[in-house]
Amino acid sequence: MIWPWRSLEQFLDKIRIAGSGCWEWIGSCSTGGYGHFWIDGVCCSTHRLGYELWRGPIPYGLTIDHLCRNRRCLNPDHLEAVTHTVNVRRGLATGPQPKRDRCYRGHLFTSENTRLSPDGAQHCKLCAADRQRDKLRARAVNFCGCGCGEQTRFQYKRGHNNYVVEAR
Repeated sequence: MIWPWRSLEQFLDKIRIAGSGCWEWIGSCSTGGYGHFWIDGVCCSTHRLGYELWRGPIPYGLTIDHLCRNRRCLNPDHLEAVTHTVNVRRGLATGPQPKRDRCYRGHLFTSENTRLSPDGAQHCKLCAADRQRDKLRARAVNFCGCGCGEQTRFQYKRGHNNYVVEAR
């Protein structure tokens, strides 16, 4: 891969060496926890970029496995090109992931506010209620603030105290 000089400099500035020996990506990450970096308008996975930078091209049909199980790690000694099957087996070999005690918004998982899906995943009922409320609010029809009771959604109400336009 040919790197534009500025992009390479920016890429290397976002790597910090941790005490564990991992070269951790401190830039932006995907929801799955993998680092990502934009080069010429294309979003690339940082562990793949790191492997190609320090080890060479990734062989066709192989994926990059983090031997350290740290998804932000770019240390070439911690990355190995393996088949997808091997990568999945290694991930499962670490054992089931411990149950989280909080959702991503910080609500404590309790028996009252937790729903378990058939695959065992935890879902916060408080967050689900917030999402439902936000969805209903987005669909709700607003009324003019002057007390006339006319709807103001998607149109201007001329001649009233409030000029409200809601865009969908």
